[in-house]
Amino acid sequence: MEDELAGLDGEAVAPNALEALLAAFGSCLAVGIHAHAVAQRIPIRALEVDLASDINKSAVWGSGNLSSRTIGFEAIRVSVRIEADASRMVLDGLVKHAVLWSPVANTLHNPVHLDVTSVTANEEAGQTGILG
Repeated sequence: MEDELAGLDGEAVAPNALEALLAAFGSCLAVGIHAHAVAQRIPIRALEVDLASDINKSAVWGSGNLSSRTIGFEAIRVSVRIEADASRMVLDGLVKHAVLWSPVANTLHNPVHLDVTSVTANEEAGQTGILG
């Protein structure tokens, strides 16, 4: 289920698409940190990933302020709290490794080619003409 913020034709009863992407990023980082810790035999007692972002929604869907500002995330801030028997340097290394190899982090900070097409219901069903 997805919703938009109140004031953007939504009721804010569920996450919007950007909030879901932010949650996916946090989840990806947590899994990556944990996996790298397991590989290094570092037991983690607690792991918290807090995310915050600045979102420009002024031109969402091509309405409102159509200036050249970035639409969507303008900045993402992540704070990671780890409880483990390891030095600060080792724990920082776990986080850096997770960010470097996170598919979601890489999708967010590297340009991605988008190939979006529209398909009619008839095309999906394999019908090409009036008689099908």
